[in-house]
Parts: sequence; C-alpha cells; structure tokens
Amino acid sequence: MGRRAWRPAALVDLLAVAEDLLACLRWTVTHEPTPARSFALLAGLWSSIHQSHMEDVATLGEEALARWPEPADPAWADAMATVATCRQLLGRPVEAIALAEQALAARPTTGLAACALPRVIGRARASLGDVAGAAEAFAQTEAAADEVGLQPFAREAVSLQAICLAGLGRRSQAEELLAAMEAEAGRSGDQMNQLWARVASGYLRLPEDRADAEQTFASVLEPARAIGYGTGVITALQGLTLARLANG
Repeated sequence: MGRRAWRPAALVDLLAVAEDLLACLRWTVTHEPTPARSFALLAGLWSSIHQSHMEDVATLGEEALARWPEPADPAWADAMATVATCRQLLGRPVEAIALAEQALAARPTTGLAACALPRVIGRARASLGDVAGAAEAFAQTEAAADEVGLQPFAREAVSLQAICLAGLGRRSQAEELLAAMEAEAGRSGDQMNQLWARVASGYLRLPEDRADAEQTFASVLEPARAIGYGTGVITALQGLTLARLANG
C-alpha cells in the first residue's frame, strides 16, 4: 500500500509470503501473552485478504479478538479493520458494521484504521441495501484518506460513491466521477484504481449499453493480469459474463 498509488508489486510480494505470515499469526495468537504482534500481523494482512487466505485470516482474527477484546493496544483498531473486512467478505455485514463502529469509537490513530473502517461499513451497508448509508460511509472514507494523505484509498472511495450514486438514480454524476477518477489515477500511476474505475463504469453501462459494457470489461483483463490484480480480473470476468449472457 502506497501513499500515492496502490503498488501491485508490493501486493504480489505480500501474497508470496502470506503463508509464512499466517504461520506466525497462528503461533502468536495461541502462545504469546500480549496482542502486539498478533495485531500487527493482522493489520499487515489487510491488503491480502481481498485476493487470498481470507478465511484463514478471518478465523485467526476472530481468535485474536476473543483473547483480546478490549482496545487497549494501539494496533487494536488496525487489526479489527482486517477482522471486520473478513466478516463483510464472508457475508456477515451486520457483524462487520458492529465491529467497525466499535473500532472507530476507539479513535484509531493510524491511516489504515481511519480509512478501512468506514470503508467496510460502507460495503456492508451496500450489501444490506442501504445505498444512501453506504454513500455516506464512503464519503467518510474519502475524507479520512485525504486527511492522512492516503490517496489510493481516497480514489477508491470516490469510485464506490459513484456506484452508490448510480444506485440512487444519479447515473450521469456517477459516470462523471468515475471518468475523473480514472484519469487522475492514470496521471498518478495508480493502475489498480484506474482499472477499478473502468470496471465500475462497465457495471454502470451494463443495463443500457451491454455491448459497450462488454468492451469495457474486456479491456481490463490483460492489464489487470499483467500487474497481478486478481480482484480486478475476477470482477471484470463476472461483468463480461453478465454482458455476454444479456447479449445472447
């Protein structure tokens, strides 16, 4: 994770050592008397759970939370950002929101927690059909990211707000936001957010212009594969499938 752009190479390197990090986490959660190293490992695994080892991290994260439920350690909120995100990815949005709100109430002091906690609240609210509430949480994510200088988080939050705006019937505004964010990400060398904006724009176009949406999804696949952006590849393939099914 970089301050100006998501770094695909760093993610690839993290995924390469994820098994070792998980082995360390298993040991620290079980054997160490204090939570510091467990929480640091959980925070470090936040970037990887969207592409790999999410269920293993979720299990160990819940074990760590059961052992150390109070936010006494400075890294507690960072670790809970990972645990809450796992809950959301596992289809447990209500529990994800509860934990994220508890962690936010502990006044997190790091950039990861400040950005990732409202982000997971937004994603969980969206999955529950609360589109307006999700948009509000993503706006909070953007503001937090701007405040701590984590521009990749801010860009992603803009794209997530755009998706919500489209869901609220404000498609033109959503498309303008995505186009602006894609261009800005390109200027900053933020390939992952640039591709994510393109995927999101494909989903916005899908209901009314399936052929254009199909071309948009297809244009993401090669560059996403080239940088190891697995989530981008999967999401684009899902969109491409939907577009082709709709086109007959």
